[in-house]
Amino acid sequence: MALALSRVGIVIGLLVCVGHGVPILVGLLAAALPAAAQTPAQAPAAAGEPSPEERARFKQGLEAAERGDVAGARRFWQPLAERGWTTVQFNLALVLSENGFGAEAAGWFRVAAEAGMAEAQVNLGMLYSKGEGVAQDRAEALKWYRAAAEQGFPQGQHNLAWAYDRGQGVAQDLGQALRLYRLAAEAGHAPAQYNLGWLYEHGEGVAKDEHQAARWYYAAVRQDHVDAQYNLARMLVEGRGIAKDPKLAAELFEAAAKTGHAGAQHNLAYLLRQGLGVAQDHGAALPLYRAAAEQGLAPSQFQLGVIYALGQGVAKDPIEALRWYRLAAEAGSIEAMINLSTAYGEGQGTAPDPLEAFVWAARATVLSDATGAEWGPIAPRAMIARAEPISPEMRNAVLSGAQKWRPKPTGPQYGRRE
Repeated sequence: MALALSRVGIVIGLLVCVGHGVPILVGLLAAALPAAAQTPAQAPAAAGEPSPEERARFKQGLEAAERGDVAGARRFWQPLAERGWTTVQFNLALVLSENGFGAEAAGWFRVAAEAGMAEAQVNLGMLYSKGEGVAQDRAEALKWYRAAAEQGFPQGQHNLAWAYDRGQGVAQDLGQALRLYRLAAEAGHAPAQYNLGWLYEHGEGVAKDEHQAARWYYAAVRQDHVDAQYNLARMLVEGRGIAKDPKLAAELFEAAAKTGHAGAQHNLAYLLRQGLGVAQDHGAALPLYRAAAEQGLAPSQFQLGVIYALGQGVAKDPIEALRWYRLAAEAGSIEAMINLSTAYGEGQGTAPDPLEAFVWAARATVLSDATGAEWGPIAPRAMIARAEPISPEMRNAVLSGAQKWRPKPTGPQYGRRE
């Protein structure tokens, strides 16, 4: 009894979303010290006015840092840092941290943090959170995030919110996370806007409100936040919390796809194949599926298997189809397991192998039962179809193994927290 090859394409991300962001470092600071400056510094901030010679040394240190000359930056900046200029202390610490001098970086971040510099407090907290240059201590990280947050620094508010969100260094408290994300989001902090949207979309710490989710994703999109582009595009395709607009969804998927976002690459490929919001173009979809598949994204690996098996825009290649089906199946794609079982059972791209066909059909059945997957009704039929040539003893052994087998996802896991 042969099971027909599955021809159904799937779309990941149209029903799930990327997880929360992580705490983030502050970059080189400008002299004016805006709340979350990311531009190189122009002059030190310190007690007393710097002399023209000291200003020149600062500029020389900045030029050295920008060309990757750590020794040069240290030579020009360390005397200024020792004089007590917190901006220089911070920038020196940042350069040292980025170049493997974690313990020395932590020392300078601490000096600036203890002087009340919010940016340094955030970055010192990051070092404690990650255990870089200091022993990992999430409670100490929390202390420094809180110090920055209490000064109204959005990045400190975001990182403190993240700690409450994940229960790192403190008991999990989604209500506190929501409050702090909102403070940072209202100050224009894009990662906080994104995370606030995520909480509203999923109803975590707050009543589910897809309109609010779309609103905050859109705020982050205006700052080119890639995951927000992806999640807002999903909502635009589905018309959740915002009017359907597949054209704008395609534009957002494309923007995110250009950064290498595998989920966006996959979903843009789907829209291109369907002609949703864009002109139908199977040829343009193929490289997008491949780019996502090469990052380990199982749904794209499955789609490539289907494309090569059926010869959709490419020459039929059952061997290449088998390769992509196996990669997707090993990562947990139930539809790929079903098609892999068919390939082994029918000898598509390989010599017929009834036992391997039964193994993959059994794994698909067990996994679909456990997850309630939409492919649930098909998987048991596939298993029954492949059971006939297998002895009862071997069937029992395979079923026992299938109960213990676990997939090994290799790519981005959308819908999970980072």
